[in-house]
Amino acid sequence: MDGLRCVRAIMVAMVEADNPEAVLEWHRRKEHQENVLRQYWEALAGQAVAQDDMRYCGLLGEAWEAFNTVKNRNAAWMLEGNAEAARQGLKTGGRERFKAAMDIANEWMERRGEE
Repeated sequence: MDGLRCVRAIMVAMVEADNPEAVLEWHRRKEHQENVLRQYWEALAGQAVAQDDMRYCGLLGEAWEAFNTVKNRNAAWMLEGNAEAARQGLKTGGRERFKAAMDIANEWMERRGEE
């Protein structure tokens, strides 16, 4: 879950950046963290053998992909210099989709802790 939060924090920092060089640096960090997260995700998916784990893994993947759509659109806007559109996208769709993914991840971890 820390990796998920890290990507979100990078996006918040990117939309608050006030110059193109800073936007590019945050974009580079975003891409790096997404690669780290992708490797972690692949390892996690490979270990999900219980039916409940496979279900949550799928739900989390769908929710994260929905967040990715907004996140990537916002990043593109920032790279194009359209910071206001990116800020609005982060406040609306980005926040909602990130929360949905975190809710699924938290529920999954709570259920795992009950076992």
